[in-house]
Amino acid sequence: KFIPILFLILISLYPLVKSSQISTTFVDSQEEKSSLPTSSKDVIVMVIDFSSSPGDTLDQTNLSIVYEIHKKIQEMEGIRGYSSIFNAPIVLALDDEILVLPFIPDEILTFYDQDKITSLKSQYKDFPEIWPYISSDFLQCVFYLEPGRTYSSVRLIENIERLKDKIEDLTGARITEAK
Repeated sequence: KFIPILFLILISLYPLVKSSQISTTFVDSQEEKSSLPTSSKDVIVMVIDFSSSPGDTLDQTNLSIVYEIHKKIQEMEGIRGYSSIFNAPIVLALDDEILVLPFIPDEILTFYDQDKITSLKSQYKDFPEIWPYISSDFLQCVFYLEPGRTYSSVRLIENIERLKDKIEDLTGARITEAK
């Protein structure tokens, strides 16, 4: 039986980021009329807050950190599906075609372009499909994880703990947890 659990992880990224906050919540997306970008019954919502860090989510250093977390979630056992700013599509009408593209182009991670980031920020209001993934001030980004149905919730929590450890190893972060 999946028991909803809430825990907050305070993360301080030294020397990359002075202070970030990761909050993780287990929720039932069908409990009320949900606006979560998933149809899964159980959802794990992970929020990364850069409000006390230099820059915002789309700054080069912070975007790299968010992408590393995205990759680690992708590799995690017990997650049936997930969505983030990196796989959230936007829909564009161009001439007589309708295009479905990622909001953050893959090449931005290899060749960071501040002008492209500025353009993305100015287009934010035009793409409501990404609003569940990144705040309008660009200081918070959100991951939505869908737990596997046959996977033990205890093991899933262990996997999330391992993910936190990987984030710590990756960034040199000091993680404090409050339950």
